[in-house]
Amino acid sequence: MFLLQPKRVLQFSLLCIGIMLPALSGSREISAPKPEKWKQVKNIEQVEYCLLLPLTGFWEDYKKNDEKAKHVFIKKGNTMLTVSGLLRSENKSATEYYNEYFDEERNPGKAIEQKKLNAAGNKFYCYGYWSNSYYKARFIEMIWLRKDDLVKLEIYFPVKDTSAWYPRINRLFKQEANCSQ
Repeated sequence: MFLLQPKRVLQFSLLCIGIMLPALSGSREISAPKPEKWKQVKNIEQVEYCLLLPLTGFWEDYKKNDEKAKHVFIKKGNTMLTVSGLLRSENKSATEYYNEYFDEERNPGKAIEQKKLNAAGNKFYCYGYWSNSYYKARFIEMIWLRKDDLVKLEIYFPVKDTSAWYPRINRLFKQEANCSQ
């Protein structure tokens, strides 16, 4: 019977391969995951900056952009990214600014899990949680210092998204936040 219908034999063989191959490889999908698309956020108002951010699924909340040089992006599930350009009045070094920024008396209840300074690049970051939201959320903060201004990136996300956000830190930190890169 199968000899008379070679087209059906071929279809059956392809169906079996399609079912068995994912099971043998330990995954349900044969294709590789799509690379994540990052979008450039550019500001030319008051403080100029450019950053590449993973904004898939985010929308910009213009009501929360209540300051010049500020962009707020929100994603369903309580994830919020805020990028701000701020003017600096003091001319402190990156190390002095870093030490002052992490003064425990200045931010009670803020638990820092890790912080990193790149004094040569005039930038630093930290990540952690607020003590009253330990089981709910985490945060990432990055600051790029420049001569007269700074760029601050704040990311607030649910605990369940930690494995998605922590690997992105290094890519975010490699940026210079300048539009002339």
